[in-house]
Amino acid sequence: MHKNINSNEAQVQLDDIDQKQNNSDDQQLDQENELPNHNKTKFLKVLSVTGLIAALTAAGTVTSVVKFCDPRSSIPDDGFNPTPINPDDGVNPSPTPGPGPTPDDGDSPTPNPQPNPDPDDKPGPEPSPAPGPTPDPGPEPRPEPQPRPEPPVPPTPDDPIQKLPDVDYMKFMWEQHFKDKRSSIETFKDVEENFKYFLIRTRPNIKIQDINISFNRVSNTDDKLGLDKDNHRMSVRFNNESFNLDIGKVNDSTKPIILKVIKSESDPADNGKIFSILNWEGTNNNKKIDPQKTSYEVLQIGYSKVGPSPEDKTVLEADIQIMKMPGQVQNVPPTLSKEITLLKEVFSDSRIDNQMTGIEQWNTSNIVSMQSAFKNSSFNGDLSNWDTSNVIDMSHMFANSSFNNQSITNWDTSKVFYMNHMFNNAKAFNQNINTKQVNVNGKNYNAWDTSSVRRINSMFESAEMFNQSIDKWNITWVEDITKLFKNAKKFNQDMITKKIKVGNKEYMTWDTARITSLEGMFWGATSFNGNIENWNTIKVENLDNIFRDAESFNRDISSDIQSTRMHPSLPKKDHYIAWEVKNVKTINFGFFNAKSFSKILKNWNVKKINEETKKGKKNTVSWDQGTKSWSRFDKPRIGKIY
Repeated sequence: MHKNINSNEAQVQLDDIDQKQNNSDDQQLDQENELPNHNKTKFLKVLSVTGLIAALTAAGTVTSVVKFCDPRSSIPDDGFNPTPINPDDGVNPSPTPGPGPTPDDGDSPTPNPQPNPDPDDKPGPEPSPAPGPTPDPGPEPRPEPQPRPEPPVPPTPDDPIQKLPDVDYMKFMWEQHFKDKRSSIETFKDVEENFKYFLIRTRPNIKIQDINISFNRVSNTDDKLGLDKDNHRMSVRFNNESFNLDIGKVNDSTKPIILKVIKSESDPADNGKIFSILNWEGTNNNKKIDPQKTSYEVLQIGYSKVGPSPEDKTVLEADIQIMKMPGQVQNVPPTLSKEITLLKEVFSDSRIDNQMTGIEQWNTSNIVSMQSAFKNSSFNGDLSNWDTSNVIDMSHMFANSSFNNQSITNWDTSKVFYMNHMFNNAKAFNQNINTKQVNVNGKNYNAWDTSSVRRINSMFESAEMFNQSIDKWNITWVEDITKLFKNAKKFNQDMITKKIKVGNKEYMTWDTARITSLEGMFWGATSFNGNIENWNTIKVENLDNIFRDAESFNRDISSDIQSTRMHPSLPKKDHYIAWEVKNVKTINFGFFNAKSFSKILKNWNVKKINEETKKGKKNTVSWDQGTKSWSRFDKPRIGKIY
């Protein structure tokens, strides 16, 4: 027999046991207040024990005990009301640090800096405040009640498209992402392979070997679709069932990227969906996808035709530019469309997963530009199979990226014109990219052959870890070398002008005879003290910031006609006066804060510098400020200091 015991029934039992109590609760409280303090506690204990005995006696069987100090839960006893769980809660990936400052393009004028503050002027540490009295913590708080466990996340309902029979699925996907979206310059074989790869990634239960594809009135599948016909049809036979798929309208050298959303931070309803994109402003159903908040897999690589630009000398005629794949790209197809010639910015601003697959298998033999391909990206994958033999432009390729692996050490750069900013702000990069003979797949060639390069300005600017020898580089045709090692804090290698032979090529290393500006070349290269003593500077007009903040540099760069310091390998006809500066017009901040420099340069011919200063065309302020080790009498006579 089950009974609930209320407070009144309990009180009646208490009155029968202890006759000192009155019949009302108020009288009971009055008597309690009159008790001495030392008896009150005892009385309450007796009251509790005897009351409990009486209650148990009266009730017989107690099914629940009421705790007067805790309120009853509002949740029904027969279950609980679960709160739906957001499947994304707590599983979002940590945000990748944003990209650093935009790399200096080397074209803007160098601002005149303020002198470095004296370290002795730094303010001292602020005094610690005196500790105050420890506050009374008060009564120990009651532990919070433990929450009920959340129910498991309900399974996501199956995509109705995935429930379609295989043939209906193929027809539906063709209509959505392939019909009217083919390119005039792709082949019929490309169409077949693109569609099959799409099915492999989206419908793995379909056995591709069971699909037989042919095209009406097409004898050679290596033929291009062209623009002259729009009535191409693809015949498909699968599991003894045959059907036709119309190719539809053919587009002029344009194909969309097809992607599958893995996880969308901005719209979870997109998870698992497939979109066709011609630009990142809209998809096939006019939906905008934010690639920085969406992880996705590429099912088809897109591209478009670009015409020649007056500013871009690498595009001499219409080229095919790959569609960018920024943000959280995960996987890409292993086959790169052979019609693509430009990889400009393909993975720039990408948060690429370390396990991304496909890119390592790309055939890049037709690529002429890799400009900014991995700029501002987290990519650090294997590129050892990339064929770079036809690349002309590698500028900004790994700028501001975390790239640093040896997979590029054997690259063929014999046709590259532009390497400017290539590793600008690539703070981790430190790989062997010296010129050397290698054998790859049975082919002998000189890796990192720089004989065609025209621009290497800012190539290693702020590449703080880079300290590899590049003493075999051929820079004979380089026109812009400014800021090459600016803020390359660890770089300290020799770069001597000498004649050498690598493979079957004989040439002069570090031939600077064509260089007109060495502006900022070692600015902030705090470790640099490499040998550059025999450089030919006869055409140099600008030495602004060349050794500024190069705190370790102290090499003999005097231009003494009696001591030309030629390398023994140079024939007499190639002799010249090293560090001849008679054509230099400006040296602003040239040795600013070069703390270790102490060599004798009083024989430098600085006539043009002083002429330009006198005319008011140039200002030679602070060119030697901070040269603590340099005697005034060993300095060239520049400006008004003499």
